[in-house]
Amino acid sequence: MMTDATPGLLRGELALEPFVDFKQPVKATLTVTNPQTYAVGLRYNSGMTADLWLVTQEGKRLWAWSDDMMFTQALRDSQLAAGKVITTSFSIPPKAFAGIPADGARLEAHFAAKALESDAVVMAPVVLLLTME
Repeated sequence: MMTDATPGLLRGELALEPFVDFKQPVKATLTVTNPQTYAVGLRYNSGMTADLWLVTQEGKRLWAWSDDMMFTQALRDSQLAAGKVITTSFSIPPKAFAGIPADGARLEAHFAAKALESDAVVMAPVVLLLTME
């Protein structure tokens, strides 16, 4: 499964590796691409590049990848050159899926950087709908 993101300076895609059941960790990968013809300056407020949330259809957050993580609290600046890619991998533990209601939920990948030289949205969250069958 994969989905493309909504507009922004960068384009995101979230992919899940095939899985059979929710008793094993599920691997997800966020791929962020710079489709611009110029480099995009980025500022991160911590060591986290992206986060992954499991959210109900009503917007209640059930789980976040960063919940059990610790990140440095230092500013870091970088540039993503035209056509270049940043990938972030996540592992979703079985416990994260335990609270999914019958009407399903969604995975939201949030890119952590802000644009250095623009007020434009760097990248909107990438959303992948999950339905229970």
